[in-house]
Amino acid sequence: HPLKGMVSPLDFIPIAEETGLIIPLGEWISRQACRQLKNWQRRFPSLSDLTMNINISAQQFWQQDFVPRLRELLETESLDPACIGLEITESVIMHDADNAAALFRQLKDTGVNVYIDDFGTGYSSLSYLHRFQFDGIKIDRSFVHSMEKEKTNLELVGTIMLLANNLQLRVVAEGVETESQARLLSQLNCEWVQGFLSSRPLPAEAAEALLVEQVFRQQRLLDCG
Repeated sequence: HPLKGMVSPLDFIPIAEETGLIIPLGEWISRQACRQLKNWQRRFPSLSDLTMNINISAQQFWQQDFVPRLRELLETESLDPACIGLEITESVIMHDADNAAALFRQLKDTGVNVYIDDFGTGYSSLSYLHRFQFDGIKIDRSFVHSMEKEKTNLELVGTIMLLANNLQLRVVAEGVETESQARLLSQLNCEWVQGFLSSRPLPAEAAEALLVEQVFRQQRLLDCG
């Protein structure tokens, strides 16, 4: 912002939701994310598993033409749907579970990956793991931050991991900030983490520099082999 500088999503997203701007904003973000991913895939062909996850707001998810517009975007950008992950919060789904389940089936037919974001923050989370067609869950940061001090939350994270693994769901732990948190999660067989321990949010240019570094590491390993 020209006067306020960097504005936190915690500040501008509620305003965007109240004004209805969240829908065009969400569509713009989705379009930019797909274009950026396609650009990186062209530039770094050796990173064959490169994917992009996109947060989807409640208003965006419940738009009548949400799935058709998503398909159109993927076709326009010539992007493999399997490279895209959509993150949808638990509360959005439980607002209308029956229609949400139908939308999830459409998204799976489209070929994108679907993740339940902020998992465990409300409702009977474990009970609907069987009901919806999705690919993974993101354990809410509140559990990650408290599991070292609260045995109940540590046991709950372990239970989530066991059930998710049995259902062949990918699990991502959010808000991982310390090595001790990462070690605990590793002991619970959680292979994927997100948080400041890995990286703070980065602009595209800085993220691209990390990709360049990854390509160099791959090449060095090949040269040594």
